[in-house]
Amino acid sequence: MLHYSTTSRRRAPRPPRHRGRGRVARLLRRAGAPGAAALALGTALSVGGVAAAYFTGTGTGTGTATVGTLEAPTAIAAGSTAGTGEVEVSWTAPASGATPDGYRVQRVPGDGPAVDACGTSASTTVPTTSCTDDAVPVGTWTYVVVAVHASWTATSARSEPVTVGQASQAITFTSSPGSPAYGSADYTVTATGGASGNPVTFATTTPAVCTSAGTNGATISFVGAGTCTITADQAGDTYHSAAAQATQTFTVAKDTQVVTFSPAATADAGTTATLSATASSGLTTITFSTSSPATVCTVTGTQVSYVGVGTCVLTATQPGDANHAPASTSVGVTVQAVQTDTEPPVIVSVQPASGASGSWTGMGCSVSGSAARICVVATDDVEVASVRITLTKSNGRCWTGSTFDNATCPELDLQRSGSTWESGAALTWQNGNGQPNFTSGTYTLVVTVTDTAGRTTTQTTTFSINGS
Repeated sequence: MLHYSTTSRRRAPRPPRHRGRGRVARLLRRAGAPGAAALALGTALSVGGVAAAYFTGTGTGTGTATVGTLEAPTAIAAGSTAGTGEVEVSWTAPASGATPDGYRVQRVPGDGPAVDACGTSASTTVPTTSCTDDAVPVGTWTYVVVAVHASWTATSARSEPVTVGQASQAITFTSSPGSPAYGSADYTVTATGGASGNPVTFATTTPAVCTSAGTNGATISFVGAGTCTITADQAGDTYHSAAAQATQTFTVAKDTQVVTFSPAATADAGTTATLSATASSGLTTITFSTSSPATVCTVTGTQVSYVGVGTCVLTATQPGDANHAPASTSVGVTVQAVQTDTEPPVIVSVQPASGASGSWTGMGCSVSGSAARICVVATDDVEVASVRITLTKSNGRCWTGSTFDNATCPELDLQRSGSTWESGAALTWQNGNGQPNFTSGTYTLVVTVTDTAGRTTTQTTTFSINGS
């Protein structure tokens, strides 16, 4: 401790005098009345970390001053985690001397002036012995910490260099396409990336097989068969480097197709037929073959020859193309012996029956209201080929298929319905409406049945109508 005694004399103040590092320079001035004194403490930065002090004063009196030092912080440490842009700074408070009011932290580049860090400045300090420096530019830095006590300051030595670096990013695919094939549904690809938060974007390097569209290119369409390769990229930012490109590769299968092939279920030996088929792919090149013996059937191009009795297995094949798998369909055809038509057809029944008399709807078939049709049932040892009729009124008028007229009676074809042959148009009774309508009277029906050999059987039927 230094002690000072002064007289009470006053005089104008003089500039202070600074003496030496870490020592108190004493300056006494006397003036004015005895017992009145003023004592003030001023400081200046000591480069070596120890503060220098001096007094300025006016007047006289007694006072006491303490000679002290402000030591600099030690053990300055700085560390950073890549990708954060943050540096954690810590230090050890001075072990002796004046207790700092707080600390000012500064970041020092490799060259250039230091900048304030951790939100500190010449007027703002932190009371703790650690802080976080945010948003630090990428690069290598050192740090110094300045202890502050009143207007005293003491600056530490620099920390070891600390590097603020970018974090790497990696892309991981989180989806798979299942069983992709040409023309199958689109595939939405997904992946996770690094911490930059930038989206993962997709593309393809095989546009003939798969294409990329939609948001961030995530919609993959299969436009061909082959190998599809999808690329994934993610951009970086200030604290993250761009991710290394990732790829996903898989096989896109050919589309399947179906061949529709429907030859007749039966055929006569000694006959031929033209074969045809279609493919669901729309491909038109279809070939035909048989796995049956040549004694049953043979195939040349699109023609099949049914040679003898047996089962002819026919196969239609579509060979496929770059995007479609081949497909085939096989069908068995029963080859039967040729039936010899040796007998004429037989007329089993006719409606109206011969000699029938009464209402028209009571004698005809397929009745509807006051209308009915003419029906014939006939058989043959092979097949009935056709049934024809003529219908004549007693006054000589003939049925033309729509009305009665005086023209020559035409032969009208009946239509087959199962085992029955029916007139194509119904005849409606119209009594009282005069000629040439279908009215009460006597009618002659001539039925001619022809089989596949050209043999015919004819039957004449007469009936009378007296009402509907």
